[in-house]
Amino acid sequence: GGACGTCGVYTCQGSEALTCSDPGANTCGGCSVLPHPVGSTCGVCGLYACDGANAVQCVDPGLNACGGCTVLGHTLGAACGTCGVYTCQGSEAVTCSDPGANTCGGCTALPYEPGDACACSEGSYTCNGADAVTCTMSGNDNVYTSAVYIGSFDDSDNWVAATRTGTLTPTYDTEDWYSATFSDEWLHIIELQATLDNIPTGQDYDLCVYYSGSSSVGCDAGYASTWAGMNGCCSANAGTAAEHVFLDVNEGGTVYYRVYRYSGTGSCTPYQLQIGF
Repeated sequence: GGACGTCGVYTCQGSEALTCSDPGANTCGGCSVLPHPVGSTCGVCGLYACDGANAVQCVDPGLNACGGCTVLGHTLGAACGTCGVYTCQGSEAVTCSDPGANTCGGCTALPYEPGDACACSEGSYTCNGADAVTCTMSGNDNVYTSAVYIGSFDDSDNWVAATRTGTLTPTYDTEDWYSATFSDEWLHIIELQATLDNIPTGQDYDLCVYYSGSSSVGCDAGYASTWAGMNGCCSANAGTAAEHVFLDVNEGGTVYYRVYRYSGTGSCTPYQLQIGF
């Protein structure tokens, strides 16, 4: 029964001799019989490992982020590629899900694409940095210095000399400006007329007409007003009632027509502006 070898003891070999019965060391280097083979599975995703020379313990990391047992090659959700992140490919692997850069060069999903129409189709979306877009109006008719030019007329033209339609769009547009030049062919008082109608439901738009020439201005319809040193006349009826301005001048010149939103949130439904003599 004495110890011998690595883990053996002497035992009888017949009645006249002893032999060393030695099974050798276990996998962990000890002499005890291990309850579970080292490397066999245990728990959810674990394996038995040596706990000293004569014992084993279950080393179980648990499930990975994808629900499997394999150690993933990359952290789930970590950035990859141009604009991608790692996502699960089954339960034992990850893959780079990369949509690539947006049209503006960033990684955020854009609410609209550059070039899409906005502001009642009077503008279009343009990049505002790499991750946003903004509505850019196609023209700047919100100021009289950039008024939309209607044309050239003389006082022999009749009513209606010209008709224009436009919109005062929600958010982006509170007033529109137009301009026209006219000459005095009859060499007497020129009677300028302008009417604003087809005002959208729920809106209150008003109309002003300003004369930039040297003549005095008389208001036959509307009330006197000035803008940027110009004299003119305005009409401010309530609600959707049509606006009518009638003014007298003695000389030709340039006339500016201001259509503006007195109240309401704006509309994509067009108004109508008519001018004449």
